[in-house]
Amino acid sequence: MEPDYHSLLTNYDGRPVFIAEIGINHGGRRANTLELVDLALESGADIIKMQLHTLEDEMSPAAQEIFPPNADVSIWSVVEDAMLPLEVLTEVKTRVEQRHKKFLVTPFSRSAVTSLAQIGVSAVKVGSGEVSNWPLLEHICGMQVPVILSTGMHSLDDVKAAVDIFRVSGVPVAVLHCVSLYPTPLDKVRLDGISQLRTMFPDLTVGLSLHTPSTAAVVGAVALGARIIEVHFTDSHERLGPDVSSSFDPSEFASMRQEALEVFAALGERASPFPEEFEVRAFALASICATRDIVRGEVFSEENIFPMRPEGGDFRPQDLMQLIGRRCTENLSRGDQVPRGAVDLDDGR
Repeated sequence: MEPDYHSLLTNYDGRPVFIAEIGINHGGRRANTLELVDLALESGADIIKMQLHTLEDEMSPAAQEIFPPNADVSIWSVVEDAMLPLEVLTEVKTRVEQRHKKFLVTPFSRSAVTSLAQIGVSAVKVGSGEVSNWPLLEHICGMQVPVILSTGMHSLDDVKAAVDIFRVSGVPVAVLHCVSLYPTPLDKVRLDGISQLRTMFPDLTVGLSLHTPSTAAVVGAVALGARIIEVHFTDSHERLGPDVSSSFDPSEFASMRQEALEVFAALGERASPFPEEFEVRAFALASICATRDIVRGEVFSEENIFPMRPEGGDFRPQDLMQLIGRRCTENLSRGDQVPRGAVDLDDGR
Protein backbone atom coordinates (compact mmCIF):
# COMPACT_ATOMS: atom_id res chain seq x y z
CA MET A 1 0.00 0.00 0.00
CA GLU A 2 1.35 3.40 -0.95
CA PRO A 3 2.04 5.52 2.15
CA ASP A 4 -0.06 8.65 2.45
CA TYR A 5 1.71 11.69 3.88
CA HIS A 6 -1.30 13.14 5.65
CA SER A 7 -2.06 9.95 7.59
CA LEU A 8 1.65 9.24 7.96
CA LEU A 9 2.17 12.44 9.91
CA THR A 10 -1.07 12.54 11.89
CA ASN A 11 -1.28 9.48 14.14
CA TYR A 12 -0.79 7.02 11.28
CA ASP A 13 -2.28 3.66 12.25
CA GLY A 14 -0.99 1.49 9.41
CA ARG A 15 2.13 -0.61 9.02
CA PRO A 16 5.59 0.91 9.51
CA VAL A 17 6.92 2.99 6.63
CA PHE A 18 10.56 2.44 5.58
CA ILE A 19 12.78 5.29 4.42
CA ALA A 20 16.01 4.55 2.57
CA GLU A 21 18.40 7.44 3.21
CA ILE A 22 20.71 7.60 0.19
CA GLY A 23 22.46 10.49 1.92
CA ILE A 24 25.96 11.01 0.57
CA ASN A 25 26.72 7.37 -0.23
CA HIS A 26 26.51 8.20 -3.94
CA GLY A 27 29.73 10.19 -3.73
CA GLY A 28 28.30 13.04 -5.75
CA ARG A 29 27.86 10.98 -8.92
CA ARG A 30 24.61 10.73 -10.87
CA ALA A 31 25.11 7.12 -11.99
CA ASN A 32 25.76 5.94 -8.42
CA THR A 33 22.73 7.86 -7.23
CA LEU A 34 20.34 6.27 -9.70
CA GLU A 35 21.73 2.81 -9.01
CA LEU A 36 21.29 3.24 -5.25
CA VAL A 37 17.75 4.52 -5.72
CA ASP A 38 16.80 1.54 -7.87
CA LEU A 39 18.32 -0.93 -5.43
CA ALA A 40 16.55 0.69 -2.47
CA LEU A 41 13.19 0.50 -4.22
CA GLU A 42 13.81 -3.14 -5.15
CA SER A 43 14.67 -3.83 -1.49
CA GLY A 44 11.26 -2.58 -0.34
CA ALA A 45 11.78 1.09 0.51
CA ASP A 46 8.55 3.09 0.71
CA ILE A 47 10.34 6.43 0.64
CA ILE A 48 13.64 7.51 -0.91
CA LYS A 49 15.43 10.31 0.92
CA MET A 50 18.11 12.55 -0.54
CA GLN A 51 20.05 15.57 0.72
CA LEU A 52 20.38 18.97 -0.93
CA HIS A 53 23.56 20.89 -0.13
CA THR A 54 24.44 24.41 -1.28
CA LEU A 55 27.91 24.78 0.15
CA GLU A 56 28.41 28.54 0.47
CA ASP A 57 24.90 29.13 1.82
CA GLU A 58 25.19 26.22 4.22
CA MET A 59 28.63 26.65 5.79
CA SER A 60 31.07 29.35 6.75
CA PRO A 61 34.78 28.92 5.94
CA ALA A 62 35.34 27.78 9.52
CA ALA A 63 33.77 24.43 8.50
CA GLN A 64 36.99 23.71 6.60
CA GLU A 65 38.66 23.14 9.98
CA ILE A 66 35.99 20.81 11.44
CA PHE A 67 36.57 17.08 10.96
CA PRO A 68 33.65 14.71 11.62
CA PRO A 69 34.57 11.71 13.80
CA ASN A 70 33.64 9.32 10.96
CA ALA A 71 35.74 11.07 8.27
CA ASP A 72 39.39 11.94 7.69
CA VAL A 73 38.59 15.19 5.87
CA SER A 74 36.71 18.32 6.92
CA ILE A 75 32.94 18.52 6.85
CA TRP A 76 33.37 21.14 4.14
CA SER A 77 35.21 18.60 1.97
CA VAL A 78 32.72 15.83 2.74
CA VAL A 79 29.82 17.96 1.55
CA GLU A 80 31.74 19.42 -1.40
CA ASP A 81 32.50 15.93 -2.69
CA ALA A 82 28.93 14.72 -2.25
CA MET A 83 26.92 17.60 -3.67
CA LEU A 84 24.36 16.76 -6.34
CA PRO A 85 22.91 19.32 -8.75
CA LEU A 86 19.21 20.03 -8.43
CA GLU A 87 18.69 18.44 -11.85
CA VAL A 88 19.73 15.03 -10.48
CA LEU A 89 17.37 15.35 -7.52
CA THR A 90 14.58 16.24 -9.92
CA GLU A 91 15.41 13.14 -11.96
CA VAL A 92 15.34 11.00 -8.82
CA LYS A 93 12.01 12.52 -7.79
CA THR A 94 10.47 11.60 -11.14
CA ARG A 95 12.00 8.12 -11.06
CA VAL A 96 10.65 7.43 -7.57
CA GLU A 97 7.18 8.83 -8.10
CA GLN A 98 6.76 6.93 -11.37
CA ARG A 99 7.03 3.80 -9.25
CA HIS A 100 4.34 5.14 -6.89
CA LYS A 101 6.75 5.66 -4.01
CA LYS A 102 7.53 8.83 -2.07
CA PHE A 103 10.44 11.23 -2.29
CA LEU A 104 11.98 13.17 0.61
CA VAL A 105 14.83 15.65 0.73
CA THR A 106 16.73 17.19 3.64
CA PRO A 107 17.60 20.85 3.00
CA PHE A 108 20.51 22.37 4.92
CA SER A 109 20.12 26.03 3.95
CA ARG A 110 17.63 28.66 2.89
CA SER A 111 18.61 28.33 -0.75
CA ALA A 112 18.09 24.57 -0.56
CA VAL A 113 14.59 25.13 0.82
CA THR A 114 13.84 27.54 -2.01
CA SER A 115 15.06 25.00 -4.57
CA LEU A 116 12.91 22.24 -3.11
CA ALA A 117 9.87 24.49 -3.28
CA GLN A 118 10.65 25.11 -6.94
CA ILE A 119 10.70 21.42 -7.87
CA GLY A 120 7.57 20.72 -5.84
CA VAL A 121 8.61 18.21 -3.20
CA SER A 122 5.62 16.96 -1.24
CA ALA A 123 7.40 16.57 2.12
CA VAL A 124 10.66 17.56 3.79
CA LYS A 125 12.97 15.76 6.21
CA VAL A 126 14.61 17.99 8.82
CA GLY A 127 17.91 16.61 10.03
CA SER A 128 18.90 16.52 13.69
CA GLY A 129 21.35 19.38 13.22
CA GLU A 130 18.52 21.75 12.36
CA VAL A 131 16.29 21.07 15.39
CA SER A 132 17.56 24.23 17.09
CA ASN A 133 17.97 26.22 13.87
CA TRP A 134 14.72 28.08 14.35
CA PRO A 135 15.22 30.55 11.48
CA LEU A 136 15.64 27.67 9.02
CA LEU A 137 12.62 25.86 10.49
CA GLU A 138 10.55 29.00 9.96
CA HIS A 139 11.77 29.10 6.37
CA ILE A 140 10.75 25.45 5.88
CA CYS A 141 7.30 26.24 7.30
CA GLY A 142 6.83 28.59 4.35
CA MET A 143 6.71 25.56 2.04
CA GLN A 144 3.55 24.32 3.80
CA VAL A 145 4.42 20.65 3.28
CA PRO A 146 4.60 17.89 5.92
CA VAL A 147 7.85 17.52 7.84
CA ILE A 148 9.62 14.54 9.38
CA LEU A 149 11.93 15.73 12.17
CA SER A 150 14.94 13.84 13.52
CA THR A 151 15.92 14.59 17.11
CA GLY A 152 19.57 13.61 17.62
CA MET A 153 21.88 15.78 19.77
CA HIS A 154 18.93 17.65 21.33
CA SER A 155 16.97 17.54 24.56
CA LEU A 156 13.24 16.87 24.72
CA ASP A 157 12.72 20.57 25.44
CA ASP A 158 14.59 21.42 22.22
CA VAL A 159 12.46 18.97 20.29
CA LYS A 160 9.23 20.37 21.75
CA ALA A 161 10.25 23.90 20.77
CA ALA A 162 10.88 22.77 17.19
CA VAL A 163 7.58 20.86 17.02
CA ASP A 164 5.77 23.96 18.31
CA ILE A 165 7.16 26.01 15.41
CA PHE A 166 5.56 23.61 12.95
CA ARG A 167 2.32 23.40 14.92
CA VAL A 168 1.91 27.18 14.99
CA SER A 169 2.40 27.29 11.23
CA GLY A 170 -0.10 24.48 10.66
CA VAL A 171 2.56 22.16 9.24
CA PRO A 172 2.04 18.41 9.91
CA VAL A 173 5.08 16.94 11.64
CA ALA A 174 6.35 13.52 12.69
CA VAL A 175 9.29 12.99 15.05
CA LEU A 176 12.02 10.37 14.86
CA HIS A 177 14.12 9.25 17.80
CA CYS A 178 17.74 9.53 16.75
CA VAL A 179 21.28 9.31 18.13
CA SER A 180 23.79 11.19 16.00
CA LEU A 181 26.70 8.75 16.14
CA TYR A 182 27.97 7.13 12.93
CA PRO A 183 27.68 4.22 13.46
CA THR A 184 25.73 4.15 16.73
CA PRO A 185 26.85 1.42 19.19
CA LEU A 186 23.87 -0.69 20.20
CA ASP A 187 24.25 0.30 23.85
CA LYS A 188 23.74 3.91 22.78
CA VAL A 189 20.70 3.45 20.51
CA ARG A 190 18.43 4.15 23.53
CA LEU A 191 15.16 2.85 22.13
CA ASP A 192 13.32 4.09 25.23
CA GLY A 193 13.49 7.47 23.53
CA ILE A 194 10.66 6.26 21.30
CA SER A 195 8.44 5.76 24.34
CA GLN A 196 9.38 9.20 25.66
CA LEU A 197 8.49 10.86 22.37
CA ARG A 198 5.18 8.98 22.19
CA THR A 199 4.34 10.19 25.69
CA MET A 200 5.30 13.78 24.91
CA PHE A 201 3.55 13.83 21.51
CA PRO A 202 0.59 11.40 21.71
CA ASP A 203 -1.01 12.96 18.64
CA LEU A 204 2.05 12.60 16.39
CA THR A 205 3.56 9.72 14.48
CA VAL A 206 6.84 8.68 16.10
CA GLY A 207 9.63 6.72 14.47
CA LEU A 208 13.32 5.87 14.48
CA SER A 209 16.21 7.28 12.49
CA LEU A 210 18.94 4.67 12.92
CA HIS A 211 22.64 5.00 12.16
CA THR A 212 23.75 1.40 12.56
CA PRO A 213 22.74 -1.62 10.45
CA SER A 214 20.96 -3.48 13.24
CA THR A 215 17.77 -5.38 12.47
CA ALA A 216 17.32 -5.99 16.21
CA ALA A 217 17.17 -2.26 16.88
CA VAL A 218 14.55 -1.75 14.16
CA VAL A 219 12.43 -4.68 15.38
CA GLY A 220 12.61 -3.34 18.93
CA ALA A 221 11.61 0.11 17.74
CA VAL A 222 8.54 -1.21 15.93
CA ALA A 223 7.53 -3.15 19.05
CA LEU A 224 7.76 0.12 21.01
CA GLY A 225 5.50 1.94 18.56
CA ALA A 226 7.81 3.35 15.88
CA ARG A 227 5.89 3.68 12.63
CA ILE A 228 8.53 5.41 10.51
CA ILE A 229 11.90 3.69 10.10
CA GLU A 230 14.70 5.65 8.45
CA VAL A 231 18.05 3.97 7.78
CA HIS A 232 21.04 4.78 5.59
CA PHE A 233 21.32 2.68 2.44
CA THR A 234 24.33 1.50 0.46
CA ASP A 235 24.83 -0.93 -2.38
CA SER A 236 27.90 -2.45 -0.71
CA HIS A 237 29.85 -2.16 2.51
CA GLU A 238 32.96 -2.07 0.34
CA ARG A 239 31.98 1.37 -0.96
CA LEU A 240 34.02 4.30 0.36
CA GLY A 241 32.32 7.04 2.35
CA PRO A 242 31.82 8.17 5.95
CA ASP A 243 28.24 6.86 6.17
CA VAL A 244 28.78 3.42 4.62
CA SER A 245 29.47 1.69 7.95
CA SER A 246 26.18 3.11 9.24
CA SER A 247 24.17 1.79 6.30
CA PHE A 248 22.11 -1.26 5.34
CA ASP A 249 22.95 -2.99 2.08
CA PRO A 250 20.10 -4.36 -0.11
CA SER A 251 19.89 -7.80 1.50
CA GLU A 252 20.13 -6.32 5.00
CA PHE A 253 17.44 -3.76 4.21
CA ALA A 254 15.06 -6.35 2.78
CA SER A 255 15.55 -8.71 5.75
CA MET A 256 15.18 -5.88 8.26
CA ARG A 257 11.96 -4.74 6.62
CA GLN A 258 10.50 -8.26 6.58
CA GLU A 259 11.31 -8.91 10.24
CA ALA A 260 9.94 -5.53 11.29
CA LEU A 261 6.69 -6.18 9.43
CA GLU A 262 6.40 -9.60 11.07
CA VAL A 263 6.75 -7.97 14.49
CA PHE A 264 4.16 -5.37 13.53
CA ALA A 265 1.78 -8.15 12.46
CA ALA A 266 2.26 -9.77 15.87
CA LEU A 267 1.33 -6.61 17.75
CA GLY A 268 -2.15 -5.82 19.00
CA GLU A 269 -3.94 -4.53 22.03
CA ARG A 270 -4.64 -6.96 24.85
CA ALA A 271 -8.38 -6.44 25.21
CA SER A 272 -10.32 -9.73 25.08
CA PRO A 273 -9.82 -13.27 23.76
CA PHE A 274 -10.04 -13.83 20.03
CA PRO A 275 -13.18 -15.71 18.90
CA GLU A 276 -10.90 -18.49 17.65
CA GLU A 277 -9.63 -18.98 21.20
CA PHE A 278 -13.01 -20.21 22.40
CA GLU A 279 -12.45 -23.56 20.69
CA VAL A 280 -9.34 -23.93 22.86
CA ARG A 281 -11.14 -22.70 25.96
CA ALA A 282 -13.55 -25.62 25.69
CA PHE A 283 -10.82 -28.07 26.66
CA ALA A 284 -8.20 -25.81 28.28
CA LEU A 285 -10.35 -24.20 30.99
CA ALA A 286 -11.89 -25.98 33.98
CA SER A 287 -15.11 -26.28 35.99
CA ILE A 288 -15.72 -27.25 39.64
CA CYS A 289 -16.12 -31.01 39.75
CA ALA A 290 -16.58 -33.75 42.34
CA THR A 291 -13.22 -35.43 42.99
CA ARG A 292 -14.95 -38.39 44.66
CA ASP A 293 -18.50 -39.59 45.22
CA ILE A 294 -20.49 -37.10 47.33
CA VAL A 295 -23.70 -37.98 49.19
CA ARG A 296 -26.57 -35.62 49.76
CA GLY A 297 -26.06 -33.48 52.88
CA GLU A 298 -22.27 -33.70 52.76
CA VAL A 299 -20.34 -30.43 53.13
CA PHE A 300 -18.23 -29.34 50.20
CA SER A 301 -14.49 -29.13 50.87
CA GLU A 302 -11.27 -29.21 48.87
CA GLU A 303 -11.23 -32.94 49.65
CA ASN A 304 -14.33 -33.62 47.53
CA ILE A 305 -14.47 -30.80 44.94
CA PHE A 306 -11.79 -29.07 42.84
CA PRO A 307 -11.42 -27.56 39.34
CA MET A 308 -11.12 -30.12 36.54
CA ARG A 309 -11.13 -29.73 32.77
CA PRO A 310 -13.13 -29.08 30.61
CA GLU A 311 -15.14 -25.92 31.14
CA GLY A 312 -18.89 -25.81 30.71
CA GLY A 313 -20.09 -26.44 34.24
CA ASP A 314 -22.10 -24.04 36.37
CA PHE A 315 -19.12 -23.07 38.54
CA ARG A 316 -15.71 -21.79 37.38
CA PRO A 317 -12.43 -22.37 39.27
CA GLN A 318 -12.61 -18.93 40.85
CA ASP A 319 -15.96 -19.93 42.46
CA LEU A 320 -14.36 -22.68 44.55
CA MET A 321 -14.12 -20.75 47.82
CA GLN A 322 -17.78 -19.73 47.54
CA LEU A 323 -18.73 -23.43 47.59
CA ILE A 324 -16.43 -24.59 50.36
CA GLY A 325 -18.50 -25.13 53.55
CA ARG A 326 -21.88 -25.30 51.78
CA ARG A 327 -23.98 -28.46 51.79
CA CYS A 328 -24.53 -30.66 48.78
CA THR A 329 -28.25 -31.17 48.09
CA GLU A 330 -28.01 -34.23 45.86
CA ASN A 331 -25.79 -37.24 45.29
CA LEU A 332 -22.84 -36.66 42.93
CA SER A 333 -20.50 -39.16 41.36
CA ARG A 334 -16.77 -38.67 41.02
CA GLY A 335 -16.06 -36.45 37.98
CA ASP A 336 -19.50 -34.81 37.86
CA GLN A 337 -19.47 -31.09 37.21
CA VAL A 338 -21.14 -29.57 40.26
CA PRO A 339 -24.53 -28.19 39.12
CA ARG A 340 -25.98 -25.06 40.64
CA GLY A 341 -29.00 -27.09 41.84
CA ALA A 342 -26.74 -29.33 43.95
CA VAL A 343 -25.54 -26.46 46.15
CA ASP A 344 -27.48 -25.10 49.12
CA LEU A 345 -27.08 -21.40 48.47
CA ASP A 346 -29.40 -20.48 51.36
CA ASP A 347 -27.52 -22.14 54.20
CA GLY A 348 -26.86 -18.87 56.00
CA ARG A 349 -23.29 -18.35 54.90
